Amino acid sequence: MGDLRRIWVKAKLGDFKALRIASRLIKALSDCNIKIYSDPILAKELKLESKRLRDSEVNRDLVDAVVIIGGDGTLLNTIHKIPGNVPPIIGINSDTIGFLYDYGEEDLDRVIRGIIEGRYNFESRTLGMLKFIYPEDSYIYKFLNEVLVINKDAYKLLRFKV
Repeated sequence: MGDLRRIWVKAKLGDFKALRIASRLIKALSDCNIKIYSDPILAKELKLESKRLRDSEVNRDLVDAVVIIGGDGTLLNTIHKIPGNVPPIIGINSDTIGFLYDYGEEDLDRVIRGIIEGRYNFESRTLGMLKFIYPEDSYIYKFLNEVLVINKDAYKLLRFKV
């Protein structure tokens, strides 16, 4: 894996702890000449001058890695919105439960040092695709760990082919 010189940061909205972690991370990495891209809402919230990228604009040509700060929902929602091949993700949990995260706020200094010094490993995770085909249209959804298929009317049975 090459150097991480361009990083996009996304934090859970309305979460003071996630914003605090994002602020520390962005300052430390910027001070070490790592180019920071940020979610537009995060940039506005923290009054950042970093380049702003929406989830739908993030790709491997623009960034070397993505840092997502929040809970499992933040990570899953972000992955769903990033088109194509998702860049490597560093997840920092700011919630009480984060099954999909390897790091918490207490690990932030270690994460920052690892990025700056090039000491990191990414685990490969399979990102699945699910396609629903309807008579008029079809939809493709990404999934990371599980899929729940339910009917909008809970009392009706679903019929589908796998």
